[in-house]
Amino acid sequence: MIQHPLSALVVDGSAPVRISLRGLLQGFEMTDIDAAATVAEARRKLSSRKYDVILCEYHFDGEETGQDLLEQIAEERMQPPPTIFIMVTTEANYPRVMSVAEIVPDEYILKPIQTGQLSDRLEKALARRHALLELHEALYAGKYNKALKMAQEMMTYKSPYTSDVAKIVAQTLCKLERFNEAAVFYRHIAKTKSLPWAKFGLAKVSLMQGDRETTEAMLLDVINQHLRYLPVYDCLVDFYLDAHQHAPALDILQRALEISPHSMRRIQRAGQLAFGLGDKAAAAKYLNRALALRGSTVELDFRTMFQLVVLRFDAGESAEGASLVKQMRAKHGDFNNLPNQFGMTRGQASNYCDLATAVEVLATRPLGTIDLMRALAGEWESPDFDLAFAMDYMSVVARLYNPDLAPTLCDWIGPIKGRFSTDEAARELLTVRLQGCPELLSAFD
Repeated sequence: MIQHPLSALVVDGSAPVRISLRGLLQGFEMTDIDAAATVAEARRKLSSRKYDVILCEYHFDGEETGQDLLEQIAEERMQPPPTIFIMVTTEANYPRVMSVAEIVPDEYILKPIQTGQLSDRLEKALARRHALLELHEALYAGKYNKALKMAQEMMTYKSPYTSDVAKIVAQTLCKLERFNEAAVFYRHIAKTKSLPWAKFGLAKVSLMQGDRETTEAMLLDVINQHLRYLPVYDCLVDFYLDAHQHAPALDILQRALEISPHSMRRIQRAGQLAFGLGDKAAAAKYLNRALALRGSTVELDFRTMFQLVVLRFDAGESAEGASLVKQMRAKHGDFNNLPNQFGMTRGQASNYCDLATAVEVLATRPLGTIDLMRALAGEWESPDFDLAFAMDYMSVVARLYNPDLAPTLCDWIGPIKGRFSTDEAARELLTVRLQGCPELLSAFD
């Protein structure tokens, strides 16, 4: 029996099952047993406090599942790594629970649950956490040499957690930029056990060493051999985006969404990429899907909300578009209190609010739009004015276009072109929204 007090969160869409799970946990020395009836409720609780144990049902009444919650916890680091995640599932759903090789529960329990079974699973998970805790603490403190020495010692005495420790050894060698040693380690594991994380690690080593051609081939090979290994999809998307290859990045994202259809982050990225490529129908499909998935704008980032504003006004839905602009302003006003600031600075968020406002006032106060756009153009040297924002800025410039105003618009976009048109791919991304604006397109020649 577990001897030390723990805090736990029970997540289940069915009250009878939730009560049953809480009852099973009463036998352990828990300092607190919290409960959530839906994924949304669990998400709110996980954003405000930390738990030692999460006991989560796989199936919910809505579209989302316990696996979707687990992925979000990992992606957004909603809980510290020592938190134990136990999935409760039926035998029919078990293959899906265990199919995403990188993001899996610490333990799983098949229903119906027996008290002894839960005790065994908790004991096992806690033993693993205890055995690796000091090693993880060294890593999170940035003490990589210490972590490497500890991990190598654990390898010599054949720890029961050899696979976990081996992964840490290889990752720590990369942190220390000992890439050749890491490659040898990953290659040995990939050859003897054919583990996807080892092949993935080998691809990342190639990327760190600057061999992009080999990296791309390796990442595609991992996807072809391990179709549900989602971290490789994300890495390949970033790989293509770094090269300004947005079309293949969108293709990989769409393949990832077939496996993980409720990933808010991936849905938004897909919509943003489609918008940037000028595919209005695909952009609307994904961005509206992101809005509908949670039923609010709480988890939408500022770029998604701006693009939704454009889509609403283009569709003649001015009231809905204005409402989104208002919500953007409110979110920006509370920026420092947002649990997830979407990887943006306050300056970037402010820029998107101004850009959305420019779209809103265009129909009624064109001069107001011109003033906003001129002010934003003056920020072209700022780090907050990145390529993604430059692309969205061009989409509003195109809406302002008329032949009489063309010289002024060319003055605005000239410095932007000079900063970002570093290659043909970037140039194409900036000009795709300027079709039908001949003078503006000629400014890029």
